[in-house]
Amino acid sequence: MIGAISARLSDTVPALTGRVAGAVDFGRLIEAGKLPAKTPAAFVLPAGIQGGHVAAAAGAYVQDTDEILTVMLALRVHDAAGQRGGDPLKALIDAVLGALCGWCPAGPATGVLRLVRGSLMSMNAGLILYQIDLALSNQLRISR
Repeated sequence: MIGAISARLSDTVPALTGRVAGAVDFGRLIEAGKLPAKTPAAFVLPAGIQGGHVAAAAGAYVQDTDEILTVMLALRVHDAAGQRGGDPLKALIDAVLGALCGWCPAGPATGVLRLVRGSLMSMNAGLILYQIDLALSNQLRISR
């Protein structure tokens, strides 16, 4: 799912073409204390699984699940205080939501991607980091 979402962002959000990476690349930047070389940039990260309703079924275990993922947006602004980053950030957020919300990546799923929340994570050294959490509904089925 992460690969499909990364490809969709790179293909459908012109500002992010060739600038979408994964958790390993994001981790390396954080560990090295570096900023992305080019912005805007996006990093698609797995964020967990949340369990839901359990249905009783003879010979099977069935539970609704939400697979949560994070799209971390990085946007460099022209001034260290981040004062001019608001409008370009809003446009980037809207483009990402437009590309992903209501879309289902290939593979088994019972729903489409939906917005969980978005929040400003950091404004430091002229770089804005904005986190968008999305969820994809699915169902866990285990034969007993």
